[in-house]
Amino acid sequence: KPFTKVKLRIYELPRAGAHYVCGADPAQGGPDSDDSAFVIFRLEPSTGQLVEVCSYNDKIEATEFAGLLYLICNFYNRALLGIERNDKAGFALLEILRKETRYSGLYWAKDPLTYKRPTGSKVRWGWLTDDANRQIMIKDGITWFRKERLFIRSKEILEQMDTFVENPKTGKIAASAGNHDDLVMATLISA
Repeated sequence: KPFTKVKLRIYELPRAGAHYVCGADPAQGGPDSDDSAFVIFRLEPSTGQLVEVCSYNDKIEATEFAGLLYLICNFYNRALLGIERNDKAGFALLEILRKETRYSGLYWAKDPLTYKRPTGSKVRWGWLTDDANRQIMIKDGITWFRKERLFIRSKEILEQMDTFVENPKTGKIAASAGNHDDLVMATLISA
């Protein structure tokens, strides 16, 4: 059984020498906003499978979410941390984790033209989800789940996955009206 404190679910404690990755989907933190969420996976080196070890979703302000991410990612062997940077909440998290906590495991994007690490202000910290790559992420996630590349332990993630439907007019896949996708998107950022 997972250790459950508030909305934090821990399924497995860190293993010495194991590699971990965390995807985070931040929200504004207000009472009417979506939940902020993160999911941490352990990479199983022999199979390449990603095994969920910890997940979280709840309404939380950016500074508190940054602190939680800092602590939990350090706990999981300085997990590589990919934060969706689509809005103010993502930018706020990245600024706090980069400048205040100096977390060394933040994901950054390589220059798509040179495929080298950019320097200075050209570094693009975090993950940008747009209309095009969102559909690729979702379709890849479906494939990885079916091929058991993703091992999901959280009933909350599985419940969100069950709400995803294809729009017959646009062909786009998304959570159905009135449902949330924060844990699913955090999962896909991790993968």
